[in-house]
Amino acid sequence: MSTWTSDSAGPQVTLSRLACALICLCLAGCVAGGGGAFSPSRVAPVLDGALNVGLPAGYCIDRRAGRESGDSAVVVMGKCRDDAAAAAALLTTAIGPAGSARVLGGGGATLAAYFTSDQGRAALSRSGRAGAVEIVQAKTVGPAFVMRIRDAVIGEYWRGVEPIADRLVTITVDLPEGSAADGEDILAQALGAMRQANPTPKSP
Repeated sequence: MSTWTSDSAGPQVTLSRLACALICLCLAGCVAGGGGAFSPSRVAPVLDGALNVGLPAGYCIDRRAGRESGDSAVVVMGKCRDDAAAAAALLTTAIGPAGSARVLGGGGATLAAYFTSDQGRAALSRSGRAGAVEIVQAKTVGPAFVMRIRDAVIGEYWRGVEPIADRLVTITVDLPEGSAADGEDILAQALGAMRQANPTPKSP
């Protein structure tokens, strides 16, 4: 695991596009209606089978939320009704179009430098103001880039970004206000479920 802190400037255009993709995709999931119709399946294919969404134990897909649009998708999950052990949380998985993972080529240090900059924080901010967002933590954990973000409008949440099957996959974990649950652990489980659902093909 590597933890990054940076004061360096000069965000790249590709990172600006990355931030836009993260926000637009995740907001798309929030706009769709909430409610019931939860599916207990542990794996859900999306985009005509181009990728599988893996679900961590205790969480189910809300079929009434999320959407597919073109070559991207947003899947929303919540705690399964019959699972007393899982912590209450909203998990939003955003899947970018084919080839979108290439924007992560700069690595963790480059991503941390961008998202801690004024431009990066403004891109993450629900209000569009850099001063409304604090990057509490930014680090690489295996193949994922993980952030703990504090937003003056919507509170604190965890977000992980990882390339899977050449697509940019973003998972956001929101906890209820006052929750004692470990958002980072839930995020780690969700990222692990995605990797398990999309194993890397073995070379011939």
